[in-house]
Amino acid sequence: MEIWWKPHKEHIRQQAKNTLATLSLVEKKEQNETICEKLTQYIDQYQNRSVFIPFSYEPDIQPFIQKLWEQNKVVLLPQIHEHTMQLALYTPDSLILQWQHGEAIIQDPIWYQWSPDVCLVPWLAFDTQWRRVWHGKWYYDRFLAANDCYRIGVGFLQTKIPTIKYDNWDQRMDEVIL
Repeated sequence: MEIWWKPHKEHIRQQAKNTLATLSLVEKKEQNETICEKLTQYIDQYQNRSVFIPFSYEPDIQPFIQKLWEQNKVVLLPQIHEHTMQLALYTPDSLILQWQHGEAIIQDPIWYQWSPDVCLVPWLAFDTQWRRVWHGKWYYDRFLAANDCYRIGVGFLQTKIPTIKYDNWDQRMDEVIL
């Protein structure tokens, strides 16, 4: 695997996006299926979980979310609300809108006031210490620092790098699924 580590996170972000742009639809589909299969081991283990609706360069976990609904699990979707990340109840009937930066938001959200049992966290790149690089707005890092939940990083194998220069506020994952 090509190593493209540089000390600046913005460079890592751009290189990860470039790397992911070269993945074929078949490669993405195979990895999406593998990731969703690995996530199914957590269906019975946790009652409420925070998920994500992926950007085009993040794994499609919708089949896993569908399984959660079929098992009557509480599914929560992170939303930026009043400059912080909060969780909204996400059901099959939720009307999803695309916001200015492309993230999925729920129209008329019902806010969830407690910590989730588990939080699925997307990444652009990650390292061997399970630190991640995402979009650089620190929403996930602040959310994870304030919530006691099991953290599962979810992303594509091709963006694994040896090490990421991290800051004090960067939150590590408890586990990585790829």
